[in-house]
Amino acid sequence: MTSQLALDFVTPMRRPRTGRERRNAAVMKLQSGNGRWLTAVRELAHWYVGLHGSVTADDLAPYVERLRIEHGVVSTSKNAMGAVFATREWEWTGQWIKSERAHMHATDLRVWRLKS
Repeated sequence: MTSQLALDFVTPMRRPRTGRERRNAAVMKLQSGNGRWLTAVRELAHWYVGLHGSVTADDLAPYVERLRIEHGVVSTSKNAMGAVFATREWEWTGQWIKSERAHMHATDLRVWRLKS
């Protein structure tokens, strides 16, 4: 009979994942379950940047709500907006703004632009 303690020594130890690895895993999970939503919101982000030069999550929020109401396109996570800008085509401008949406409690948001 083998004790649990003995099994703990047999099981190889894994290195704890870094913050970047955990973030990348979360983004991949969001992308796999939100493909239709991400495609639609990324298209909106491209359109918005074409008009204004930069974009934030707050800028897209009203359009995301219209997607939900008019087309039934809904994300599976309340954190899915972070995946919108997780591709190599986007770069952070170095600027932050405070969110104006009440439920965001003035959270700092990055300002994004398309890479040149």
